[in-house]
Amino acid sequence: MYWKSDMEQIILIIEKRVLAFIVWISLLIVNKQLGQLEKPRHWIFNNEYIHIYNFKNYRWMAIFSQIESQINRIQIQETEIYAGLKFPNEYKEHLLKFNGGQCVPKIFKFNENGKWTDSYIDWFLAIYNGKYDNLREYIKDYKLDKKRLPTHMLPIAHDPGGNLICISTDTEDKGCIYFWDHENEVDYNITNDRDYSNLYMVARSFNEFIDGLKDDFEP
Repeated sequence: MYWKSDMEQIILIIEKRVLAFIVWISLLIVNKQLGQLEKPRHWIFNNEYIHIYNFKNYRWMAIFSQIESQINRIQIQETEIYAGLKFPNEYKEHLLKFNGGQCVPKIFKFNENGKWTDSYIDWFLAIYNGKYDNLREYIKDYKLDKKRLPTHMLPIAHDPGGNLICISTDTEDKGCIYFWDHENEVDYNITNDRDYSNLYMVARSFNEFIDGLKDDFEP
């Protein structure tokens, strides 16, 4: 993964938003009715993905960039075996299209002990052999070498402050997205997996999480 200058990033985002808007208008003309677009649509632009979500509910677009090479279901299954977890289907389908990378919009909010707090996605974790933002390495560091997460919790992304975005693989809250606060870390060697004292729910599914990302939240 690599960094681009701020100006290059801004230009790229503007180019993608203009293209996405043109595609949106074209689709409206072709389909005639907004309600006919019920499934997400995908395009490739400058070797990067544009993911435009369900327009039926007037949802805006999530743009993914700087993703790693595309993976297959066998590679996901191998990672599941390595983690000892069965990944939720929505997350697996996402990995098949967007393996790591960054997205715009990227800000999310959650209720932290009665107070609304926001953060943003720095990088999604990828299944690849690279050094940074490697899903297997995060599984190793946070779950196998040390029990820093509940057994059923999987890290899928991180914010710039060292906090994690996780997805649950447990039957009770399977697919739910949580913010993991590193400043109040729990040692799961001495407590049980039901201790969510530093985990805060962000969304009840992966798609709901992506759909709820914003450029900003009103105070």
